[in-house]
Amino acid sequence: MLRVASFRQTLWGNTFGRHTVALAASEVEALDDSE
Repeated sequence: MLRVASFRQTLWGNTFGRHTVALAASEVEALDDSE
């Protein structure tokens, strides 16, 4: 059970990390468009 929780946490961390990078990239593009 602990392994499953650890796996889920890792999977969530990777997914969250990718979304954060994608979100930051889209925000930078939005700033570039507005200027």
